[in-house]
Amino acid sequence: MIIVGAGPVGLTLALALAQQDIPVLVLEAEPALAHDLRAGSFHPPTLDMLAPLGVTEEMLARGYKVRRWQFRDRQQGLIVEWDLGLIADATAFPFRFHLEQHRLAHILLGKLQALPHAQVRFSHPVRAVSQDADAVSASCEAPGGAVRFEGRWLIGADGSHSVVRKALDTDFEGFTWPERYVVISIAYDLEQHGFALNTYIADPEEWAGLFKVPHDGAAGLWRIGFPVPKPKATPPRCQRRACRRACGGCCRGATPTKWPTRASTGCTSGWPASGAAGACCSRETPRT
Repeated sequence: MIIVGAGPVGLTLALALAQQDIPVLVLEAEPALAHDLRAGSFHPPTLDMLAPLGVTEEMLARGYKVRRWQFRDRQQGLIVEWDLGLIADATAFPFRFHLEQHRLAHILLGKLQALPHAQVRFSHPVRAVSQDADAVSASCEAPGGAVRFEGRWLIGADGSHSVVRKALDTDFEGFTWPERYVVISIAYDLEQHGFALNTYIADPEEWAGLFKVPHDGAAGLWRIGFPVPKPKATPPRCQRRACRRACGGCCRGATPTKWPTRASTGCTSGWPASGAAGACCSRETPRT
């Protein structure tokens, strides 16, 4: 079995097959697992699905069980708080679980590498796929030159720019949200102000989403996502103002500009950087 793409989907599928003694080969274009701000939370059905693979147990040792889930209004404050413990009769995992996507990928990769009939090859971008009556093949650009792999089946898990999907001439329908937003991570503890580890703040213009993720040390980090206008000034300056508004609106008794924050390359000008891992990005986001 050839699987194109070593993201969480491709690695989960590879592990499920390899644990049933099916030989698998995962081909990944990047030199290593992606490490960026993508998905950071899992709901009970996903934890239920991963449990038979031995993955959920390792995840639970690394992340946060979030049993309370809040919706707030920016002006009125707390509107409703959900207690996920009420669904304990329906799942073994009655909570939302916070663990960043790249940490799950490392768990999956570690389990795959322990199986003799599973291979994961990085720096192997697939350029073309083909098939005949007997087999399917993937042509790659490997570090040592072009290489071709054959198997009985090939699965594309290679994301929105999928080579496999294009080879099948399959459409990727959807649209792009017009909103732009920034995502930052801060070390300041918002829980002391009454915020649940997962909180959504409603507002027609300055909404925000907050949730806590694990990081080095027990304190963890709070990730905050909020909208920004299309910048008329330089992006860092525009994002800096939006950050102050969003953070100030989340917690009015604190001093946002003193919160330990770091922005990603390209958005760092003028931001405080005092050691907390974080990121800042402004982009249009494709949705399907």
